[in-house]
Amino acid sequence: MQRAAAYAAALSLIPTPVLAPMVRVLNRTLRRRHPGLVKEFGRLDPAVVYITLTDVPHRFKIAYGNGRMDVAVLT
Repeated sequence: MQRAAAYAAALSLIPTPVLAPMVRVLNRTLRRRHPGLVKEFGRLDPAVVYITLTDVPHRFKIAYGNGRMDVAVLT
C-alpha cells in the first residue's frame, strides 16, 4: 500500500504535457508486447471509459472497439 501511495505522489507531480507522451509510449509498448489483448479489445463494441483517480490530478480515457484500443491523458 505504501508503494501505491508513493507512485500516486510521484504521478501527481508530473504535468499533463509531460505525461501525455509517456502514455503514448505505453500504448505502443502495450501493442507490441500484448497484441492479442489489443486485438480482443478491438473486437468489442466501441466504448470509452473515463478514469478519474482521487489521489492524482490526471484523468485518463481508454477507447476501444472498431479494431482499436487507445489510452490517453485528459488533464
